[in-house]
Amino acid sequence: MNLAVILANVDGGVVAVVIIAFVGLAIVIRLCAGSMDNDRIREQIEAEGKKVRSIDWAPMGRGWAGSKNERIYEVVYEDAQGNVRQAYCKTSALAGVYWTEDKIIEPAAGSEAKVNANDLAAENQRLRDEVERLKNS
Repeated sequence: MNLAVILANVDGGVVAVVIIAFVGLAIVIRLCAGSMDNDRIREQIEAEGKKVRSIDWAPMGRGWAGSKNERIYEVVYEDAQGNVRQAYCKTSALAGVYWTEDKIIEPAAGSEAKVNANDLAAENQRLRDEVERLKNS
């Protein structure tokens, strides 16, 4: 039989049910993949002695360009030193977890990473003066 003839004889309600079923199936598959991704990311971080604070899907996160089947997540976690870090990662069922960016967003209490803005400005000025001195010598 011709496909056009078959489709012409199908009731509109049946078509709607089939479309809704496919959309529902796609949503269920995405939710299952997201749950497995979350578990995979969490297991890797915790295996390294770190504590997960949040894992959020970031479809336009860092590294999304050129990504085919991997999903991208923004992950906030606490490292072994107590620093709170933000990172982006790509993952899929067969690809593992690949990190694309990792930065400290909140240094640990008492950490040397906490620097006064005035100290930074003074150091920048000192370096500018040094560069100028070296140019002129």
